[in-house]
Amino acid sequence: MIFQHKKGKSLNNGEAHQQAHKAWSRRNFLSTMGLAGTGSLLLAGSSVKAFTSPLSSALNNSSSDQILVLIRLGGGNDSLNTIIPTYQYNHYNARRPNIAIPESDIVDLGEGMGMPNTMESLLPLWQNGNMKVIHNVGYANQNHSHFHSQKIWASSDLSGAEGSGWMGRYLENEFPDYLLNPPDSPPAIQVGAANHIFNSSSGDASFVVNDISQLEQIGNSGEAFDLSNLPPCLYGEELGFVRSMTNATMSYSEAIYSAYNEGTTAPSANYPEEVPWFNQFMGEKMKLVARLIKGNIGTKVFMIDMPFFDTHETQSGIHPYLMEDLAKSISAFYDDLAASNMDQKVLTMTLSEFGREIDENGSNGTDHGAAASMLLFGGAVNGGGFVGTQPDISDPNLPDLPYEFDFRNIYATILQDWLCVDSNIIDNMLLSQGLNPISSIINGSCAASFSGVLLAHNTQKENQHLIDIKYVMPNTANVKIELLSASGQAIMTMVDTQKSAGTHVFTLDKQAQNISSGDYLYRLQTNGQSYIRKVQLF
Repeated sequence: MIFQHKKGKSLNNGEAHQQAHKAWSRRNFLSTMGLAGTGSLLLAGSSVKAFTSPLSSALNNSSSDQILVLIRLGGGNDSLNTIIPTYQYNHYNARRPNIAIPESDIVDLGEGMGMPNTMESLLPLWQNGNMKVIHNVGYANQNHSHFHSQKIWASSDLSGAEGSGWMGRYLENEFPDYLLNPPDSPPAIQVGAANHIFNSSSGDASFVVNDISQLEQIGNSGEAFDLSNLPPCLYGEELGFVRSMTNATMSYSEAIYSAYNEGTTAPSANYPEEVPWFNQFMGEKMKLVARLIKGNIGTKVFMIDMPFFDTHETQSGIHPYLMEDLAKSISAFYDDLAASNMDQKVLTMTLSEFGREIDENGSNGTDHGAAASMLLFGGAVNGGGFVGTQPDISDPNLPDLPYEFDFRNIYATILQDWLCVDSNIIDNMLLSQGLNPISSIINGSCAASFSGVLLAHNTQKENQHLIDIKYVMPNTANVKIELLSASGQAIMTMVDTQKSAGTHVFTLDKQAQNISSGDYLYRLQTNGQSYIRKVQLF
């Protein structure tokens, strides 16, 4: 087998590596600052994004009270210095002579595996069966690019070309008429840098404030715009749409502020302080999320970003502190939730765009690798322990840990067993066929069934004036599809007839219908339900 050394995966690639980081950092910067269609809030000094996308909105309407917290270890976490194969310690030490964790500093987890003693605050969770390690998670043909791999993990599309997120697509179908009927409270919150996971075909809406006092000012003094007395013209339609979205934003601000003040931090929760040389606030981020959960905000999905895992140089001076910060934050988070008997309904999962190479590099660090371990926490994990085959690092010619579990199968497991998605539609949500959820990982309580309509469109045609609208019917029923203005006014009826169960496609010819370029909505109505999507016609 020939292993190719891909540009940008190590510091030795010089300009290619720097260009990869520039592209990666620029996109995150633009998104976080609101220059790429999204913005951020600042609660208690932590950057927080409140998503009003239809994707995440669906979870808020779920009958389940189970909550998912995703922790993104940005930069590519070194799995081998997180969960250590002590059964092959001689190989591990030989391949990492300068950065290997000394045997005396390893906490034994059993089965020939351990973790550094900087993470020992997680030991009670492990011993109580509330921590699970999934070995060797990744995907085929890892190209070692930060941004490309982040896109793949966020979208579940192995080409990296898909703009929507895996959770976004699911939630869009769960809350199909969000654009004209937004929910009353924020269904998904992201703490930290922007991520594509909540993107949908209808986009995201968020805003920027500096601190809690500014949220209070917005929530208490923001005007509730009148939607009844609008000019009878196109301007009035657009004004009404903007006002309705602004009203939704104001109510979200008030809901977040109310939950923040209602929630409290348990005295038993010993969150770590800032790690000053990293300007890292992981403890504050997790304290904020716990406080919002305990304040009954109603949000079902949280994403917390933890950066600085791109450890090409002097890894021993960085990685142990990051893992200690992470471990103490997670431990305090569950102590905090347990004080209100809410720890059993919160599942936490780590993810990272890739692992690191098995061998250390010449700068006492590690370069971009492939597969890595994923960590799950909380009463939801089924008995704790390990899942998968122990990492084998005995082959000196093997640069990376090969993947055993496709990350999409982990997503499928979370969707089916924790977020209660019907198994019949998981493949559609994850853009793949034949996925296999892993049994006995999650101890959730689900009784989900799907009877709605899958709806999407494709503009990737040679003639840009054409658009395919694809919909999947669960049963035979009358279907009406209309084209709407951006503010929701009906322009034309495209389909109005009975359709059988199965997949159908309607092709809209913009030129033939003499439709101007611009932003539109299209609405499918069937079985007393409305499904609305946003589309741009060129």
